[in-house]
Amino acid sequence: MDRLTEPRTPVKCAETRCAAVLYVEPQHADNLRGTWRCLDHKDMTA
Repeated sequence: MDRLTEPRTPVKCAETRCAAVLYVEPQHADNLRGTWRCLDHKDMTA
């Protein structure tokens, strides 16, 4: 399977009011969901 055509899973920024989404490979999505933050929020603490 071509790596570029694999389905990507959207993971939303952990900041509730933020609409940023990161598209990752499905096997990484569960690890990142709820913890990933976009560049604007990555330095903020929960």
